[in-house]
Amino acid sequence: MANTVWAFATASVAADPLFEAVAAEVPRRINELNAQDMANMVWAFACVGWEHHQIFRELESLIAVHLHNFNESEKSQLYHVASYVQMQWPDLDFSYSASLETL
Repeated sequence: MANTVWAFATASVAADPLFEAVAAEVPRRINELNAQDMANMVWAFACVGWEHHQIFRELESLIAVHLHNFNESEKSQLYHVASYVQMQWPDLDFSYSASLETL
């Protein structure tokens, strides 16, 4: 799931039906996601400008619990996503910037 949306986002392909299907599946399979999956998925949704913010909220709560498992590259990816989201959608609280700076 995460690799698929990451690949589409990397190729700058906005495949709304795919992203909708993945967003719907995440709550059911959230316990199967590892740190890299979470980082790639939240990055992919941000890259395609996904405006259905529920996916960010769901991933944010999961990431908060597992943040200590993220390596430096994954934390960097989250930092960039948090910065982008903060600029793009200031009303969406996806604020890992402060948390990541303290780790």
